[in-house]
Order: sequence, then C-alpha cells, then structure tokens
Amino acid sequence: MAEITLYSGITPPPTPESRHSGANASPTPSPSGYKGTLQPDSAIGFAPTGRASRSDKNGKHHMAVIRRARVTDAPAIAKVYVESWQTTYPGLVPDSYLLGLSEAVSTQRWQTQLSTQRETCGVHVALERTLGLVGFGSCGHQRTAIPGHEGEVYTLYLLDSAQGRGLGRRLLSAMAADLMAKGLEGMVVWVLRDNPSRWFYERLGGQRLAEQTICLGRALLPEIAYGWRDLAELARLPINPPLE
Repeated sequence: MAEITLYSGITPPPTPESRHSGANASPTPSPSGYKGTLQPDSAIGFAPTGRASRSDKNGKHHMAVIRRARVTDAPAIAKVYVESWQTTYPGLVPDSYLLGLSEAVSTQRWQTQLSTQRETCGVHVALERTLGLVGFGSCGHQRTAIPGHEGEVYTLYLLDSAQGRGLGRRLLSAMAADLMAKGLEGMVVWVLRDNPSRWFYERLGGQRLAEQTICLGRALLPEIAYGWRDLAELARLPINPPLE
C-alpha cells in the first residue's frame, strides 16, 4: 500500500459518541493500486441540480441532466473514461499506459461495478440532450486512512466538449449529497499533484490533507488529497451564487 504523508494540523475524527446516529464507521483502507486520478470540470459557473440548460462557447444550447448511472451506461462511461485520460494526461502519465487503455475492458469493468455495486457506492452521470453521456463520477467509503473524512470521490471525468458548463460542480454536488445520505461525514479526493486542473477543488474549498506517491506505467507520480468536512455545503453548490 502506498505510504501516505499527512499534512500538519490534521485532527483525528470525532469519537463515535459525538457523531450522529446515522454515521457509519470509518472504512478500512483498500489494497494498493491506482484508484483513478480525477479530471475536474474547468467551469466555475453553476446550474441547478436535475435539469439545466446551458450554452457552450459557441452559443449552442444544451439541456443537461445529472442522474444515477445504470448498467446500460457502461459503454458510454468507458468512452468518457478513456478519452478523458488520453486528452488530459499526456506529459503527466506515460504514453505507453495511455495507449494501452481499452474501452472494451473499461466497459466490462463498469458493467460489473454497476450491476453489483453496494448501497455504499454511488455512480452519477451527466447527460446532454444533443451529446449524450458526457461525464460521470463515482464515490463511496474512503479507501485510505485520512482521519475525519469517511467518504471519497473515486472518479470525476468530463469530455473536453462538455467542459465549461458547470457539470463538474454538479456531479461533485450530487456525490456529496449521496455520501451524506449514506451517513458518511466528510470526504476526500486524490488528484495528481502536477495536474493544473486541481485548482477546481481548491476553488470549491477543498483543503490539502495529504500526499502519496503511486506507481503507474512504471512511473512514480505524486498525488495530493483534498478534503471537505462539511458535505452539506458541497451539496448546496448548485444553488449558491456563481463564482465568476
């Protein structure tokens, strides 16, 4: 398992007696292995949860919907996953790894996950009427041992063509609400340290909590964990004033 370095000032989680009755116990860290680095939305605007109409850079109008993923979404999720990696990470991730990504393999993995996922794991998708499925995110119990944060965002990906319309914010908001509904308090997300888009999480109040080094395609890559203790604030993002 990758060694995690906590930043100073990270306090232990509250005692079980101080948590509300619906909270679950902290999860056990998962075995080592790459979890998926995030592809955040570059937008800083917002749109209400559910259906929202947004215009792209060319003025074209799109109707966006955020909903829970279905097994039939697996091929489209796999397409977003592979395309996002191959357009976002050249220069950060070894080319051999990026070229080896397979939509067929990814489709099988997502079909399995969506058909067997437990109640504690949630996958959400972003769909637009003219473009179809353009992004997705997944979340569940934290898989590392960062204290005080029981939930984790595992993945958050958008196609390049869907960025700039607030869909990343809406997906993050939906996952925060999902984790709250499962009784989890706080959440983390791991991001490649050299990914310039990590400012997305900083702008939304994410605090730097820890670092770790992962091995991907024989390359050692540093990651940073961002965290939030107040999920209610994140879940309200779509109704907050826009940042621009």
